Amino acid sequence: MNNPNDRNLTRDPRIAEEAEFASLRPLLNDLRDSAHATAGYHRERAIIAPASPRVPRMAWALASLLLTVGIATPFALHKNHVTAQAAAPVAITPVTTAAISDDALLADVQDDLTASVPTPMLPLTTSTSTQLTTTTQRNSQ
Repeated sequence: MNNPNDRNLTRDPRIAEEAEFASLRPLLNDLRDSAHATAGYHRERAIIAPASPRVPRMAWALASLLLTVGIATPFALHKNHVTAQAAAPVAITPVTTAAISDDALLADVQDDLTASVPTPMLPLTTSTSTQLTTTTQRNSQ
């Protein structure tokens, strides 16, 4: 301890830090080498994850777009069809038929009111009555 050089080493902090770092250098090098070796080992044996069975987002986006277009198209076409029909000019044809007299119209209305079966339903009544007559004749024989 009488050596003056020993006192300088302990009193100068920079020299003390360099000496401590020099003693730790081999340990830090070993730690770095082991970290690199471990990373290399795991990188070599890494298992690549299989492809996900889920449908990618782009496929879902395309499917939703097609669904939206499929639903909206009939509405758009119907709107255009209705607009085209409404915008079509209506041709007014002049009345060429002879005017029916008031007495003839009243007579037709009166006939319709007094009839037991309306005119459009007359074919139904004739076929029904024919079937009833045929059925009655078969049952009586």
